[in-house]
Amino acid sequence: MKNFKIVVTLMMFLCVMIVATSCKPHFEGKHVDENFDHKCDVCEVTMGECSDANNDHKCDYGCDKALGIHKETTGKHTCDYCGKTVSTCEDTDKNHKCDVCSNDIGTHEAVEGSHNCAYCGKAASTCVDDEKNHKCDVCDADIGTHEAAEGSHNCAYCGKAASTCTDSDTNHKCDVCGADVGTHEAAEGKHICDYCNVKVSDCTPEEDDNNCSTAILCSVCDAELTPAKIHDFTGEWQKDADGHWHICKNENCNVTETKVGHISGGAATETEAEKCTECDYIINPELGHQHSYATAKFDANSHWLECSCGEKSAVTAHTANADDDNCTTAVTCTGCEYIMKAAEAEHKAGEKSHNCAACGTKLTDCADNNKDHNCD
Repeated sequence: MKNFKIVVTLMMFLCVMIVATSCKPHFEGKHVDENFDHKCDVCEVTMGECSDANNDHKCDYGCDKALGIHKETTGKHTCDYCGKTVSTCEDTDKNHKCDVCSNDIGTHEAVEGSHNCAYCGKAASTCVDDEKNHKCDVCDADIGTHEAAEGSHNCAYCGKAASTCTDSDTNHKCDVCGADVGTHEAAEGKHICDYCNVKVSDCTPEEDDNNCSTAILCSVCDAELTPAKIHDFTGEWQKDADGHWHICKNENCNVTETKVGHISGGAATETEAEKCTECDYIINPELGHQHSYATAKFDANSHWLECSCGEKSAVTAHTANADDDNCTTAVTCTGCEYIMKAAEAEHKAGEKSHNCAACGTKLTDCADNNKDHNCD
């Protein structure tokens, strides 16, 4: 600015000098132009033309005459005359373009929480839902319909469950996806499925206690399947050593009547057993033959007692009694009458001997009937 004033001052000085030089009548004095109309107030000599060396749209002389139109060039914000800025960018239609120079104005971006540009108010973005939660990540607006795809319970948009299984016809299949629904089983004490009301099972008899006087019930619903009966104890006798009894004849019944003791029909004999008069149980078997070893018998080897049936008892080998060395006496067995050594009928002397040739018994004494001094 300081330099500019210096230039203006010099220019004015030059003009004055020119005027002064050309105005000879006032050479000694000065042309005076106090109103800066480019004419000498005295002689009206023209004192220079308007000039604008610094292009400030004002005459450098000082007449204040406006020089040039200070206006912007088409498509520019600067004055063609002075080169200075005449205007700044404006965007009256908010299209992010300067109405004059078409330069970009403002950033076309949405305000936080909105899709609209803070500058122009127009949409800067569209709704997005990266989380697939049916809410715009920017403005929280609803996005998409949360409903299941056909044949599925999951939302076609977000993939999450949009419905649960339903079974309107109670056939244990989901009307939508065909998955199994509910357990096809009866509640306790029933044969009908609580869910679909269809029969699940038939009556099953409970474990038989093998007593026909007790009814057989269904193990599930307690229905009477087999009615109770009266015991039939008219069958064959059952018996053991302690007594006899009857088992009920009715099918699958194992109940027995009270056991009673046997009634004897008499003691057993050799040919008849002792039996119970009610059940024919043999209390004691027939005795059979009872051996009686009353007869003593012997043979060459031994002696024994013998039953009438021929059975032998106490068979014992013979043992001889003491021999008395007399051949006319038999030697018998000590346990029986068996003769182990037979007796001789009489003693027999040996030749020229007074003794028995068999047993040595002295039979005679010496005799000398012929008196020859020799024993006869």
